[in-house]
Amino acid sequence: MQKMNQNIGVIVDGYSTGGQLASALKSLGYRVLNIMSTGSIIVEEISSSLNNENFFDTWFYDGDLDSLVARLAELRPQFVATGFESGVPLAETLADRLALPSNDSNKPGYRSNKARMGEGLRDSGVPCAEQIIVSSLSNMTREAVDAIGYPVVVKPTESAGSDSVFIAHTYEGALGHIKTILGKKNRIGRNNTEILVQEFIQGQQYIVNSVSLDGEHFITEIWKDIRTQTINGQVLYDHEHLVDLKDPVSQQLTDYLKACLDALGVRHGPIHAEVILTMKGPLLVEVGARCQGGILGETVCKAIGFSHVTLTAALHSDPNSFIEIVRKISYNPCIMVVSLNSFRSGVVKKTNYQELLQKLPSFSAIMSMPSVGEYVPKTRDLFTSLGAIYLVHDDFNILNSDLATIRSLEKSNSFLQLSES
Repeated sequence: MQKMNQNIGVIVDGYSTGGQLASALKSLGYRVLNIMSTGSIIVEEISSSLNNENFFDTWFYDGDLDSLVARLAELRPQFVATGFESGVPLAETLADRLALPSNDSNKPGYRSNKARMGEGLRDSGVPCAEQIIVSSLSNMTREAVDAIGYPVVVKPTESAGSDSVFIAHTYEGALGHIKTILGKKNRIGRNNTEILVQEFIQGQQYIVNSVSLDGEHFITEIWKDIRTQTINGQVLYDHEHLVDLKDPVSQQLTDYLKACLDALGVRHGPIHAEVILTMKGPLLVEVGARCQGGILGETVCKAIGFSHVTLTAALHSDPNSFIEIVRKISYNPCIMVVSLNSFRSGVVKKTNYQELLQKLPSFSAIMSMPSVGEYVPKTRDLFTSLGAIYLVHDDFNILNSDLATIRSLEKSNSFLQLSES
């Protein structure tokens, strides 16, 4: 049995930034337990981010909730946190059963199911996109989709990283995509029992990160999020850059997101939200009750002094210190994250990205680029992107110039030489 004076925390599904959160908590003196929400690795593409050195042990949840709660009660953890999107429901359930700070248990699914999110906003009178939920082809009627108006966004109600997100311009296109993904296993290891058909929201998308304590919401960062659409309707990540929190757009997004979080029962912990600013005001795309994924937290910290992960670690370890930090947050929006995509598949024969990127004035870091001998799939979502390049510079013109150079090098296949697939 563990000594009672040891600081113990729990992370459910410690992939991605969940591993960074565990590392941050470990540096603060915590022993962190990783609980996998299923009996196996969920997402192979990010399995390498699961660093067991950050955890004193890993348990696999077998479906026996009472047994798991009893085992955890013996450890007396101080918190239960979510590492990756797949862990949200179990993390919230465990925190509630252990009487630890968590979100509103009377609103199950509001922080993990995209369809429930829309319903929660509508029930609370918060502006939201039009949508229908498809659980079988029989309730996918032309009249219902036509009523939303085209184009529409078709996606699983529970997944992440733009997994199976498709923009359809006709009823036939939407129906065809639903036939492809309904009932199939998605990127967080669940079967797509429901598909969301949602109004295509016209406007600029933003990422809004926050951390909440006792129902008070603190906006930590706002990123302008640029994505592209392929000719076959898939959505790919392009780049994102920080927006000054003092910008009038930031205040508009802040006020709207806080209303969303109240409606969705958010009380405690991090939120990673996607919001589109339309001509009529902001509309929520979705929220994740976790830290932002696909982010190199150490590089962000060097640029602005903190990250979504470090603030979440502060929340769990020392709420008073957390309050002092977030009440005076400000930053210079000097960082851009560029996603690299592969336009074909193959095995890496040679890499040139390190020497090419070193020539850029704003180059700071690379995240998760493939090595010689690795197989590279054609990019279709976040999980299949080549990696990310971090640019940091006080002059935004230089950031944009380096972005243009990166896209030119990407288009000419200069970063990687691939064998024929």
